[in-house]
This record gives sequence, C-alpha cells and structure tokens, in this order.
Amino acid sequence: MNIGDALLKLANFGLRPFGAGVIKHAAAASKPWDKQFLAWIADAREKGIDPNDIADQQWSNPQAYLETYCYPYVKPEHVVLELGPGTGRTARHLIKRCAKLLLVDYSQDVCDWLQEYMKGRGEFEVHHAKGCTLPDILDNSVNVVWADGVFEHIDIEDFYRYFKTFYRVLRPDGIMIINIDTLMTDDGINWFISQLPKQGRGIFRFYHPDMISRIANHVGFKLESKVEHVIRGEVSRFVFITFRRT
Repeated sequence: MNIGDALLKLANFGLRPFGAGVIKHAAAASKPWDKQFLAWIADAREKGIDPNDIADQQWSNPQAYLETYCYPYVKPEHVVLELGPGTGRTARHLIKRCAKLLLVDYSQDVCDWLQEYMKGRGEFEVHHAKGCTLPDILDNSVNVVWADGVFEHIDIEDFYRYFKTFYRVLRPDGIMIINIDTLMTDDGINWFISQLPKQGRGIFRFYHPDMISRIANHVGFKLESKVEHVIRGEVSRFVFITFRRT
C-alpha cells in the first residue's frame, strides 16, 4: 500500500464521525496537492476537528482577504463560482454569503471530498474540470468568479483559456477575482528562490499584473481594481486583481 492509499484509508475511517468520507479514485489520477489534502483530513481524524482548521493553521486563515477582496462583490442572491477550492478552505465561508456556490476542481479526490464536506452548508454544485472550457457551466449564469492560490500554478496559455470561459459563464457586469504570484515584490522574489527545484521548473508561476490585465482586456474584461502597493516590494508575493465583464 502506497502513502496515498494509506492516507485515503485513514481519512475515510476518520471522517465517519463527520458523516463523510473521501470516495476512492485514489492513486490512479492523483493531483499534486492531493497528498497534502489527505494528510489534513487524516490529522483531523486524530484531533476530532474540521480538516480546514488544520489547513488554516498551516496555510493561514483566508477570512481577512475574503473580507477585503471577495465579499464586497458577493450578494446573498448571487451565484459564485470558485475555481480550485481544494478542501474547501474558502468555500466553507463563501457558501454562507451567496445563493449558490459552484465548486470547480481538476482533482477527482477533491470533488468527491467536497460532495460530502459541503452537505448541509447551503446550495452548491461540484464540477470536475477536465480542461479550461467547463462545458457543464451555463452561459451568463454566474455573478462572481473567485480563484485563490490557483493561477500561481497555471501557465499563461491557460489564463487566456480560463478567462474566455469565465467571460462566457459570467453575467454582464459580473466580477472575476484572482490572485497571482509576482516577482515585483521582495516577498515574491524570496518565494521564487525558496521554491526553486534543483533542476527544471518549480510548481509556482510568477507574473506581472499588467501582463494579466492585458490578456483579460483582450478577452473583454475591464480592470476593476488591483493591489497597487504590492508591486512596489512592500507586502507579499500575491497580487489580487479584480476584473468586470463588459
């Protein structure tokens, strides 16, 4: 039994008190973050707590930047699409703010976990993304798109493909909120160096916000806001950028 299967077995056993489990699609189609997610779930079993409380301890609590960058655009009647929700660190908060939450992830393990974890929290759908086109999401059906810690792992070609899809599914005047890693801050360049593998490319991608804005503008979005001060080396490796569908 490999470590992924072992963690999966442990996670399923440990989630029985929560009335949930990770449905097995396991080792065959494992994605880069699945091992981390399953470890959180297994650890939660030992402690009898929500796995995302452990996740927040390790990766920081997302409430502050949800309050700053996302919630101002989300209304109670809205449909919100979250790309790359992982174990649901932000989804468990977002679902309280909107009428319906569409959760889109490329990991089958994540999708199976979310089907169980999100039960009883509000109205939601889980969609397994097998590409950037998201054919199961209807045109003009979404008010807000949110992607936290996702585009830092995506190549520039897929920015364009996802932006085209988001333009299609968003309603006129809809909002797209993403964050990116940038080399234009001190924390950004330090993170880049710390994550360098011995050979080849790492798993993080670094962009300038103007470059991303150019692609979004070409698709049909207009810039709503970006965190200007972080590109002067003052805050963090992240830049949050908000676009509005024209």
